Amino acid sequence: MEQKQDICPYCGGTELAKAKNATSYGRLCRYDSIFANGKPVFYLICLRCGTVVRSYVEDPNYFAK
Repeated sequence: MEQKQDICPYCGGTELAKAKNATSYGRLCRYDSIFANGKPVFYLICLRCGTVVRSYVEDPNYFAK
């Protein structure tokens, strides 16, 4: 499978850095979960202009029922 190149929609930059929230509050939990541990949200940040190009979780199957 070919990997998609992420491009900043604001400035067209292609140099991106991966980041995540510094605290556990930046986690997503299943809607029906009684636990608050969840999965961290990651971001791709454009190094040219600072735009958040993409946000995602690395284990989307966690949210499947």
